[in-house]
Amino acid sequence: DYYVANLDGNGGGAEGIPLGGATMDVNWLFSYDADDPVDSTDSAFLGKQTFAFVIKNVAAGNQKLSFILAPSFQGGGDNGTYYPPGGGGFAAVKYDTNNFFGLAGGSQYYASAGFGTGANQHADTNLSAYDVSDWSVFAGVQGFALVSEKFSFKTTLHYEHRSYENMENWLSIGLRPLVKLNPIIGIQFEYDFETAIDTGT
Repeated sequence: DYYVANLDGNGGGAEGIPLGGATMDVNWLFSYDADDPVDSTDSAFLGKQTFAFVIKNVAAGNQKLSFILAPSFQGGGDNGTYYPPGGGGFAAVKYDTNNFFGLAGGSQYYASAGFGTGANQHADTNLSAYDVSDWSVFAGVQGFALVSEKFSFKTTLHYEHRSYENMENWLSIGLRPLVKLNPIIGIQFEYDFETAIDTGT
């Protein structure tokens, strides 16, 4: 499974705020690295602030839409690893359906983009080493299908463009078939394929 927008980190917030027929989560996340002070004489640690706003369950016919907006900024410094000062953020949209291309199950279509301190589209505990000119775009579809009582599968098709990588374009495909032997025991298989589109490796 691909988790659209990583919002793991230290901080706090509020979840499930009513917003019409939808809900909103508001999060503040603070990233730091105790091993990387601004310089050898400064005991202040670098920090990245991220404010994540997540709107869930927006009705779109019989389906659902979700939106994420996560601006961020940090101070700069250099202690073996250079962390440029600046800002950025990322945004994402997800569209959830209650079928998988006509089969019983569910699917999710998603797209996201980030730049600067949000170029990796993470709000985790890692400081950002990306400049404001660095950017990325992710897109894909994932879901599961209940083909029969005995057979089901999950699958993901994911594309990434990262302006700051030597190989900028990536494609990943994942497939997890599940065969149920009885109501308790099943066998699951997994196949993953990833390629750098620029080089074919």
